[in-house]
Amino acid sequence: FQAEDGIRDQPRSRGLGDVYKRQIIGLATAIEACTKDLKRISETKALRDFLEKSALSISPDSIVHGFAADRLPNTLSISMPMIESAVQLVAFDLKGISISSGSACSSGKVEESHVLKAMNVNANHSRCSIRVSIGSNTTKDEILRFLEVWSELKQKQLYEYANLSEGSIINVASN
Repeated sequence: FQAEDGIRDQPRSRGLGDVYKRQIIGLATAIEACTKDLKRISETKALRDFLEKSALSISPDSIVHGFAADRLPNTLSISMPMIESAVQLVAFDLKGISISSGSACSSGKVEESHVLKAMNVNANHSRCSIRVSIGSNTTKDEILRFLEVWSELKQKQLYEYANLSEGSIINVASN
């Protein structure tokens, strides 16, 4: 039969040389979409890796959770020792940067992340962990803004560490 757009389909009788144009066009469209997705995923992973490397250079004692594992290209879970997650959340929020603590499926809970617990992350690091998600529209400038706040937190940590005993958790929000 003849479709109204002029493309010929032969669902019941396939002759030699018949071309299934709709299927070919559909496949080409799917391949094109996948190629764009792969490029976007690669760009997002590059931003995450830049963020990770830069955050660790600012705070070498920080811990990236799942560092050596295959993980999502858009997510960074990192702990800055001795600065609780809640303090970090407030500091970033005051600068207009949205981050979270714990896993996405436990948003709003204050308890230790069950994901980090399953990864055998020690409780002190878990309490100081934040999760940074990078969207498809996140820019390098936004990553740099995050790193400025991260650096400020590290400087406050170093300043207050001199006045506390080892192992204390700093509440830098009180300054």
